[in-house]
Amino acid sequence: MNEKLTKYYASVAIGLVLVFAVALSAGLFSAEGAKDVVRILSDAFFVPGVLLSGAAGLSFAASKGFYDVFSYGIQTIKSHFEFKKDKRAESLYEFKERKNSEKRGWLKETLVVGLSCIALAAVLVVVYILL
Repeated sequence: MNEKLTKYYASVAIGLVLVFAVALSAGLFSAEGAKDVVRILSDAFFVPGVLLSGAAGLSFAASKGFYDVFSYGIQTIKSHFEFKKDKRAESLYEFKERKNSEKRGWLKETLVVGLSCIALAAVLVVVYILL
């Protein structure tokens, strides 16, 4: 199976599990009337949409090197506890150059699924208002 398609399926599966969990916790099956059901479904799609979009945004920031300073700091602290005397410490510039040479991807598929959930929640809000 195509790797990109697998990422979409994984994102959709995570989204559906979250939708189901939020809907159950909000009492979807004990709701009285169509208006309550639409309200609960709107909330149930909005929460995973925000979570998945946020995760995709964080992965985008990581792919652009936003968290490299933190990684470098942790690596430097760890190197102080190693017993290798002959290893020269890597500078921040060298660390960033090494990280930039590596291929870094981000979760585009997760962003698409998250924004789709938010769009579906917006449609359900409009339906809720019209009921």
